Amino acid sequence: MLKRILPLLLAGCVLAAALAGCGSDQKNNSSSAAPSTEPVAAATPTPTPIPEAKAAKVQATGGLNLRKEASTDSEVLMLTDNGDLLPLLTDKATNGWYQVQYRGMTGYVSADYVEVVAISLADYNQLKAAAAEPTPDPDAEPEPTAAPTPKTSTDPEDQGVLTPPVDQQSSASSEGGFSSEDGE
Repeated sequence: MLKRILPLLLAGCVLAAALAGCGSDQKNNSSSAAPSTEPVAAATPTPTPIPEAKAAKVQATGGLNLRKEASTDSEVLMLTDNGDLLPLLTDKATNGWYQVQYRGMTGYVSADYVEVVAISLADYNQLKAAAAEPTPDPDAEPEPTAAPTPKTSTDPEDQGVLTPPVDQQSSASSEGGFSSEDGE
């Protein structure tokens, strides 16, 4: 009888073990579970965004006034040229005006006459550097410079042509030194 029970008991254990492995829950990740055969998605690298800045591109055929304040009643600082790129100092227009830099001046331009364009950060920095340098006024009179004054020193250390004093010339000629009467 033991010979009949032992094979049945062994068969029952094998069947129980097989059924326990088939019904395992996928959420239970124990170390005895077989590795998953599902493909793992490879991580795609995200491209590094290029830093951008904004500039106002003048869209006025005759140019556009750069004003001291954000108002048409404000003083005109200068006239910008059509197509000029002006580095924006503010991202959004305030009451229809953008604050910009142009040729060494900070001022305002009407939002109605510019197109906001995206430019690289390098171009923006270049525009700001150029905008920081004032443009010379072609109508301005040049500032006078002082004329150099001639030196009258008799010190031999001085650089330049020196003329000996008159009294030394006469004494030198009497000793036979510098006289034009020597004939030589």
